[in-house]
Amino acid sequence: MIISIYGKVPTNPQDKDLIVLLLEDLSAQGIDVLVWKPFYDAIKDLITHIKGIETFTKKSEIDKHSKILFSLGGDGTMLDTLDYVIGTDIAVIGINLGHL
Repeated sequence: MIISIYGKVPTNPQDKDLIVLLLEDLSAQGIDVLVWKPFYDAIKDLITHIKGIETFTKKSEIDKHSKILFSLGGDGTMLDTLDYVIGTDIAVIGINLGHL
């Protein structure tokens, strides 16, 4: 199974800890993860020990592989996430890291 993750660059240390835990748990369950490239670039130093992580930049890169996309952020992030799933059968799960 492959799960995709889209998010904004995390600034809160607690958010970073949560993201690392999520990725560790997915990896421990044998789930491969596609992470939005700018998000990955912001957290890559924290997740070097986690295997099975690839990146995506276009909708077509997740459309063929993923059935679930986690949206990590607030309302704006969720709205941005929808651009990647419109017209697909990909389910979106929002994890609120917003601070408004």
